[in-house]
Amino acid sequence: MATSTLTIDEYLQVIPNQTLPTRIVQRALGYYDVSTGVLAFSITEETRDLMEAMMWDAATAYVSGGGSTLKIDNRSMSESSIQATDGDKALWKANAARLRAKWGVTDFTETNCIYDATPYWQ
Repeated sequence: MATSTLTIDEYLQVIPNQTLPTRIVQRALGYYDVSTGVLAFSITEETRDLMEAMMWDAATAYVSGGGSTLKIDNRSMSESSIQATDGDKALWKANAARLRAKWGVTDFTETNCIYDATPYWQ
């Protein structure tokens, strides 16, 4: 049987060809008390799935389109943000709901407290 070297940090990068900020991944790691760099398949499937669900939810809030420009003296640098359609976002929300339902977690919500947007600040 082959042993995977995929870390949980890598596993939680759910958006193809994009990288979610480390802050977002660290939030899920902290919520489920998992250390960074742990092999993804060394933790329980339930924990892995519930952390992945958090990533799908975070991805819907992280992507917005548009971009930003940083200007210093006579130089400027532009970068675009991750683009996603409303259909993509709906699919991502459905992925999160499916993973939670798999484990009977139907009442998970982060909206019952003050919304923390700090992982999305640059």
